[in-house]
Amino acid sequence: MGFSICLDCFKDGKLSTFPRSIAHGIFGEYIVRGHVALELWYGNEFNGLFGIDDEVEISGVWIDRPGDRALHGLYELARLTQSVIYWDNGCAVADAKVIPDMLKAMRDGLGEPTVVHSGEELCLCIAGRL
Repeated sequence: MGFSICLDCFKDGKLSTFPRSIAHGIFGEYIVRGHVALELWYGNEFNGLFGIDDEVEISGVWIDRPGDRALHGLYELARLTQSVIYWDNGCAVADAKVIPDMLKAMRDGLGEPTVVHSGEELCLCIAGRL
């Protein structure tokens, strides 16, 4: 079983969307079609299985078994969208303005998100060191 992390966009306490092209601009050159799913490869380094809907507007993305470079990309995506990054026991945002827009059930279940200011801080937050 691998670690999974998700990013979803919220507005007014509801799931919202953003242009898929924003995510593609960050991850597109690293996406490789694998046997089972899309994979993220930074050079020769595997950085996870990547999930993204094939729509013009998407609510978010997910990465299974993310590497640090993929997490840095996820931070960049959160910085450009009204999004929350979350995993099984925590969550983070790149901008505190997103917090009131989160689903109440998400805040109740995961707690108050940590505001991170870089991909490195996101990695530290996930590791429980921030």
